[in-house]
Amino acid sequence: MKGNTTRVAAMALTLVACTEFEGPIEPAPARSPVDVDAAFSSARASFGSKIVFTSDSGAPNVSTEIFVANPDGSEQRQLTETAGNSNGPAWSPNGRLIAFHSNRGGGFEESDIYVMNADGSDVRRLTNLYALGLGGAHFGNWSPNGRQVVLNSFWGGGKKPREIYVVDLDGNGLTNLTNHSADDIRPDWSPDGRRIAFHREVLEGQLPGYNFWLRSVAAEPHEIYRNRPWLFWQFTTTGCVSGIDKPVDRNVFNGTPADWRQVLPQRAPKRSARTD
Repeated sequence: MKGNTTRVAAMALTLVACTEFEGPIEPAPARSPVDVDAAFSSARASFGSKIVFTSDSGAPNVSTEIFVANPDGSEQRQLTETAGNSNGPAWSPNGRLIAFHSNRGGGFEESDIYVMNADGSDVRRLTNLYALGLGGAHFGNWSPNGRQVVLNSFWGGGKKPREIYVVDLDGNGLTNLTNHSADDIRPDWSPDGRRIAFHREVLEGQLPGYNFWLRSVAAEPHEIYRNRPWLFWQFTTTGCVSGIDKPVDRNVFNGTPADWRQVLPQRAPKRSARTD
C-alpha cells in the first residue's frame, strides 16, 4: 500500500456577486407555479417554532424523508413519503414553505428541487435539470426575499463537475452561475441577497499517492467522488453491530487480505518497552 490514509474534507469558500450571472437557460415545461407571496410575507407567526430535517428512521439505509419537530425534539411528524429519497430541506424566509430535493423513485442523478407547504401539502416541482441534460438538482436555498432558490447540479458517476444555478420561484429564469473543472456545491445566500457562498472542492485530483477514507451514505463512492481511489468507505452512520445497543458507523475496506495485513501494522498502537 502506498502513502498514508488521509481523511479529506477540504473545500474552499467562494463568493460570487449576483451581477456576474450569465444568461438564463430555457426552462423545461410542466412545472406548477409557486406563490411568491407565500414564501415571503409579513406573516411570521410560525417562524422559528419548528425544525425541519431528514431521517431514514422509517427505512434505514433505504429511503430518507423530510420531517418537522419542535425545537426540543418533540412532536416529530413526517412530511414526505416517496419511493426514493427526499433530502436537503430548507425553510422559506417566513417559514411557510419548504424547499427540498428528491429523486421521486428515479436514479440518483434524477433529483430535482421541490417546494411544499410547511405541513407537507401541495408539493410542486421547481426544477427539471435532468430533462434539460444538466444532471440532477441538489440542496436548494432561498433568497432572502423568497423569490429565488439557489442550488447545485449533480452528476452520477462524476461525469461532469457540479455547478451552481439559481431559479425563480415560478420555475423560470434558470441561470448557471459557475463553470469550473472542480465541483461547486452547497450554495447559500448572504443576508442582503447580493452574494452567494458555496464550497469548491479545490483538492479534486490532488494527493494521488494517498489512500482516502471516504464518507458517502447516499450513494456509492464512484457516484460522488468520480475516479478517486479509496481505502475505506463509510457507507452508513446507523449500522447495527452485535453487542452495541446504539447505531454505529459501518465501513468497507477496499483491498485484498494481503492489503489488510499491510494496513494493520501502520495503525497498531505503539507499546512502550517494559523496564522491569
